[in-house]
Amino acid sequence: VNFYGTDLKVTEAKTESNYIKTTITEVKGENGTVSYVVRAKLRGDTPVGKWYSDVWLKTNNAGLTQIRVPLNVEIEAPLSITPDAVALGKVQVDGEAERRVILRGVQPFKIKKIEGLDDQLTVKDSTEDSKAVHVLTVKLKPDKAGELSRKIRIITDLKEDNEVEVQVNAQVTP
Repeated sequence: VNFYGTDLKVTEAKTESNYIKTTITEVKGENGTVSYVVRAKLRGDTPVGKWYSDVWLKTNNAGLTQIRVPLNVEIEAPLSITPDAVALGKVQVDGEAERRVILRGVQPFKIKKIEGLDDQLTVKDSTEDSKAVHVLTVKLKPDKAGELSRKIRIITDLKEDNEVEVQVNAQVTP
């Protein structure tokens, strides 16, 4: 924030969110100009997702007591899967159905283990390398009729938040 040729001073920076901590630093420039560096730092427990807030700069000017600075925040989960539910629809006994899901991390990772699989339900990774994106193929080859509803847990080698679940549903017909 720059103010030229004015005695306006920013005295405080506040935000509407408890997840954001603001600081303000005055920087003197050439020819008597004054700039302000406003920093917004997020708490470690800030929720994943897109959200919006405002930073309000309080000034010493009676005609302009506050200046609104809009703030957009997008926080990604360390590990996410898309879609988080796999609908395989109707599948005949001894038939086959498969869908792909995308597993993304904020940094490269390897899949260590997948829980919830058996002879009917399998998952194949597109790579064994450490990558930030893995394409997984979920495949169902049922041997008996009925409703299939299962959660698969995928465990990675990431240090924190290293696992995700995906719901798999199908109607197996004779």
